[in-house]
Amino acid sequence: MSDEDYRRIFARNLNKYMEMCNKKQADIINDLGINKSAISTWINGTRMPRMDKVQALADYFGVNKSDLLEEKDSNGLTASDRKDIAKSLDEMMEQLESGTDSPLMYNGQELSETSKALLRNALEYALTETKKENKVKYNPNKNKG
Repeated sequence: MSDEDYRRIFARNLNKYMEMCNKKQADIINDLGINKSAISTWINGTRMPRMDKVQALADYFGVNKSDLLEEKDSNGLTASDRKDIAKSLDEMMEQLESGTDSPLMYNGQELSETSKALLRNALEYALTETKKENKVKYNPNKNKG
């Protein structure tokens, strides 16, 4: 990913959290003592802050640094989260399919390919929801603010 991509993602995330928390540039300037021109360049995506400033902003908004630095899908999951889910899902399906000498069965009938696809979709949904729940439950910044 290019530097421009990182700046664009950071700017989008910073603007999102500012809007969610009803904060303006002036609030950040006053509350964190950050230079006005620096905030402006971060919001516009022309520059990236140093990591200590990213951490200060994350603490300010009560989020993880990754929430400011990484692109997330509409569910709030990162590409890394999606990769973890896919890996777990592949491992689960492999265990289900290779765990016995007989094919996957339900109600005495072998599962069709359609049924296997439905099972895979259900497991993926469960893993995704669990990942989202755990990101909230185990967020070290959830009580800050």
